[in-house]
Amino acid sequence: MVRPQNQARDNQGANLRNPAAYSRNYQSTAPHRVYALDTTDAPANMAPSIEQQKDAQIAALIQRNRELADIVSGTHNLNLDDNEGRRSPTVRPSNTSTYSLPCAVVLALLVQTASAALPPAYICSRNSPASYWRIPSEINCTRLLPNYTSEAHALKIHVYRPNTIRYKSTADVCRIISQTKTYSVNFFGARNQKTTSQEHTVSPTECRHMIKHRNCAYGDLLPADYTTTVTNCVIFQATVYAYHGSTAIESSIGPVDGCHYKDGACTTKTGAAIIWDPDTQESCRFVSVAPMQGTLVGRVWLSESKEFALSFSLSDPHIFDCGKSLILTDQGYAIEPHCEKGSLAQSQQEVGYDFGRRGIHGPGGHDRDHVVTFWRRLLHAHWR
Repeated sequence: MVRPQNQARDNQGANLRNPAAYSRNYQSTAPHRVYALDTTDAPANMAPSIEQQKDAQIAALIQRNRELADIVSGTHNLNLDDNEGRRSPTVRPSNTSTYSLPCAVVLALLVQTASAALPPAYICSRNSPASYWRIPSEINCTRLLPNYTSEAHALKIHVYRPNTIRYKSTADVCRIISQTKTYSVNFFGARNQKTTSQEHTVSPTECRHMIKHRNCAYGDLLPADYTTTVTNCVIFQATVYAYHGSTAIESSIGPVDGCHYKDGACTTKTGAAIIWDPDTQESCRFVSVAPMQGTLVGRVWLSESKEFALSFSLSDPHIFDCGKSLILTDQGYAIEPHCEKGSLAQSQQEVGYDFGRRGIHGPGGHDRDHVVTFWRRLLHAHWR
């Protein structure tokens, strides 16, 4: 049912004349809204001030406290009268009224202080408890009231709110970092590695170029997921050891199984290659000590210093070692005589001794005496 316009205006005017009815109309029309309305058109000087309102509140509190104190004191006096009336008809005066006034004053001061410290009130929407609307304390709500003579018409509006959105955008960060690594070996042979980094300044133009072309002044850029391989080629010195007649060699770098000294090169099980210059004497069975002068008597040879002696026979078979013809001695040495073959045979025939009927004969009888004396002392010390 549509109400006539004139009747609606009359009702609206009546509501304006009756503020309480006008407020009820608005609340019944939109119950989810809360309006702060100024329901009086009286001048400002007619309204009570804030100080007067607070004084009225304090006076009301004091009056209420007095009434409560009188009720409590009256009940307490009745109990005392019931308990003491049996003993004595005397009634004691109550001191409650004496303390009620100071307590009321202190309570009033506390209420006034608390009301002054409280923050301004907030009006909350009942349908949207998450949103809070704060109405200023000094606001004239009369200007919000529509004019009752205004005509109502439909209007579509676009409402905007303050921009509090947190925006998110994908950004590309361009960085150029130079790293320098310094490798060194200290006095004790330990390897040290020092890394220093330096970050360069990148302009937006360089960054756009890096994003578009995927390269910079220092080279091409790599994808986010990639695999890199660094190969280090290292050469350092080591020492290999070998013994004549042994199939294995030793090295300061660790085991070198399967390597032979005479080969001069080898690849270890770990993959490292070793190259060395083998000594030619390693393949020789005997090595030179020193040339010595001495005297040969039979199978015994004595040095001139009388400190070294060997026993051998010039007729023993010779061995060939590293291009030399050597004779083995009974002591494990090998000798190379420095004389002609004819003189060797002659010396072998002439140099002899017979302790029986022939005695000691041959050239160098004095030297033969030293040889015999040396061997006698040697045998005597051995068997003693």
